[in-house]
This record gives sequence, structure tokens and C-alpha cells, in this order.
Amino acid sequence: MATLTAAATADAAPETAASPDARIQADLARLLQERLVRESRLGVWVHPILIAVVATLAWSDAPHDLLLGWVAAVVFAALLRGAWLVIAARRRLNERALRTGVRATVTLLAITWGVGAALVLPIVPFETTALVLVILAGLIASALTTLAADPLSIRGFLAGIALPVLVSLAMSEQSHHVAAAMVVAVFTLGMAIVARRAHITLVDHLRVTARLAVSEDAAKRAEAVMRDARDLAERTARARSAFLANMSHEIRTPMNAVLGFVELILDTDLSVEQRRALELVRSSSEALLMILNDILDYSKIEADHLELEAIPFDVSKVVHATASLLAVRAREKHLELLADVTPEVPRAVRGDPTRLRQVLMNLIGNAIKFTEQGEVVVSVTTALAADDIVHLRFAIRDTGIGIAPEHVDAVFREFTQADSTMTRRYGGTGLGLAISQRLVRLMGGELAVTSALGRGSEFSFTLAFPA
Repeated sequence: MATLTAAATADAAPETAASPDARIQADLARLLQERLVRESRLGVWVHPILIAVVATLAWSDAPHDLLLGWVAAVVFAALLRGAWLVIAARRRLNERALRTGVRATVTLLAITWGVGAALVLPIVPFETTALVLVILAGLIASALTTLAADPLSIRGFLAGIALPVLVSLAMSEQSHHVAAAMVVAVFTLGMAIVARRAHITLVDHLRVTARLAVSEDAAKRAEAVMRDARDLAERTARARSAFLANMSHEIRTPMNAVLGFVELILDTDLSVEQRRALELVRSSSEALLMILNDILDYSKIEADHLELEAIPFDVSKVVHATASLLAVRAREKHLELLADVTPEVPRAVRGDPTRLRQVLMNLIGNAIKFTEQGEVVVSVTTALAADDIVHLRFAIRDTGIGIAPEHVDAVFREFTQADSTMTRRYGGTGLGLAISQRLVRLMGGELAVTSALGRGSEFSFTLAFPA
């Protein structure tokens, strides 16, 4: 029992674990205190800038008094925290007083962000909600570095922001807000785990530094610490990549299982109320799965962690298979979905069929979504052919609602659709075309669009494939 208690104590507060050398323990506490003040001072002044950006985004949709009150609260909390950090840097405070001040000011600043967001998010468009959530996620992620020296500070910051937002979104009657609340919950849990590991890693690193300070061969060990820091950075980068890949699997796999079981239950005899509830579960799960897919893919592209394959594949099979997957959605809307691959297109080329299929899925899916009647045509033609390289032009044409000329440039922006009302009417995260554009560019092409409002659109791109 005593062993378990000791282990729990060491696990809860690694920085206070017993050390064989009192000097090392004192140096460790000093390094943690210096880092807590120095790192916190670097990022505190960014809060007024970010709250100004958020207020600008929501200015046209939220009450001005509410936004101004939110801005004032965040600015006041940031000024209070900045003033306290200046005082702490100039005076010699003991460790307890320093940590208490950091925790109090950090938690106050987080509460102003979280409560303000909880009041504003339900009344602004979803694309604005998504942008605000991204900013909040950035604040939390940056706090992992600035507050890594004190676990309670980072927990207070995380809870102060995430809990009010989570409760506000979860209580919303809109399905995409509920889906966003689930994403916030998963993100919060992930950040709590990462914060704990970051603290343990920091303490281990600083403990090594403290030992080097009292060691006779400090110079040689300092070189080893630099190598360890470099390896740690590389491991952190690899862990970030693995985290994105694992999230894709660990979250999407159970979500697919949930959807499968819901479909099975819907095929049984149910009351009207039960069927309505299960259909709500299905629609919310599908919305969450779509958001997760888009955000994870976009994160991989942004971090340059996406690698393209170069394997032989049949272009015609990829195009027809993709169209077949979406044929059910087209039939549900009484649309005609056609796939036309001209005879001169080579049967076998080398490239990445998975990413090509993803681009086609996004473009064909969008065409079906925004077309109420008529047809969607997928065509592949040979633009240019040489001895060992063939240029293929892919085009997806629809007879849908079309895009106004002034909105054409906006469709490829992240979290953006041609018209803000489209998000409420058709759904979506506004990432599909941005991801498709990035993938096409990675494959050496450029995604273009021609459209006439009320008559339809055509998205096209040309890729070069080794024959």
C-alpha cells in the first residue's frame, strides 16, 4: 500500500519527487520557476490580438454589446496576467506564491475566453464557429509549451476554455453543434494527455540539466543533452504524425461501427419516436465522421505529412468505381450520374489512385449535393500524350445551382463556401474543395472551376502520369 502511495505521489507531481542530491532538487525547482515565468511572458500579449480577430469575425452576426464585453474581459485578464508576470519577474517570490499567482491569472484568462465563446458560438454561423474553435484550439496547444512547468495551470486553462464551450455546443439543438461538441470533447481529452506527457518530459529534461550543472564533466553532458533535445524534437514530430494517423483510425473505426449498428436497428420494427431518435443519431454520426475526415486530412497536408504513392493503376476503373459509390446518392435525388472515359485514355498509368479517388469523391459528392435536378457528368480525356508521359484532363460537370462570379475565388478557401447560407442549407465543413486543391497541387496539377449561376458548374484539373 505504501508503494502505491509513493508511486501515485511521484506520478501526480514529478517535479517534487525525491532526489538523492538536494542541490539537484533545488536547481530543478529553480529551472521550473524560471521557465514558468519566462515562457508565460512570451505569449500573454497575443490574447488581445486574437480576441480582436474573433470579434471582427463575429461582428456582423453577434450582439455588439456581448462582443465588446467579451473583448474587454479578455483584455483585462491579459493585462492583469501581464502585470503579475512583470511583478513576479522583478521580485523574488517563493515557489508556492509564484505557482498560485500563475494558476489564478491563467484560470481567469481561460474563463473569460471560454464563457465568452460559450455565449457567442450558438448565435453565429457555423463557419464562424469553426474558425473560433480553431483559434481556441491554437491557444490551448500553445499553452502546452508555455505552461508545461505546472500541470495544474494547464489543467485550469484547458478546463476554463473547453468546459463552457462543450456545454454550450452540447445543449444546442443544431446537429452540427452537437457534432462539434463531440470533437471538442475528444480534443480536450487528447490535449490533457499530451499536456501530462509534456510536463513529464520537461521535468525529465530539466532534471538532466540540473544534474549537469553540478557535474564535474558538465561540458560533455551538455553536448549529450543537446543531442537528446534534438532526438526529442524528432520524436515529438513523429508522435504528432502518429497521433494524427491513430486518431483517424481510433475515432473513425468506432464511428463506422456505430453507423453500422444504427442501420441494423433501423431495419427492425421500431416506434415512430425510436426511429426518429435513431435517425438523429445516424445523421449526427455521419456529420461528425465527415468533419473528422476533413480535419484530419487537412492537418496532414498542412504538416507536410502526406506522401503520394506511385503505383500502377487503371484510370477507368478508379473513375467508374468512384462514380458507382456515389450512384446511390444520385438516385435518391433522381439525378443522372454519368462517367465517360474516352478510348484514348491509357488503361494503365503510374500514380496515387487513393488520392485521385479522394479528389473525385469530393468533387462528385459536391456536384450531387448542389444539384437538385438534371445530371452530373464525370469525364476523362487525353490532353497531351508523349512517349512516356500522358496528360489526362478530369472534369466534373453538373446542372446545379452554380456559383456567382464574385464567389468563385472563395470556394477553395478553408472553412468557406460560396455563400454563408449554404452551410446552413447543405451542411459541410468548407474543407472539401480546399483539400482537393491541395491534393491536386501535390500531384502536379491545378484545380479550376467555370460556373454560371443557376446553370451549373464544372470543376476540372489536368495531371501528368508516367505511362
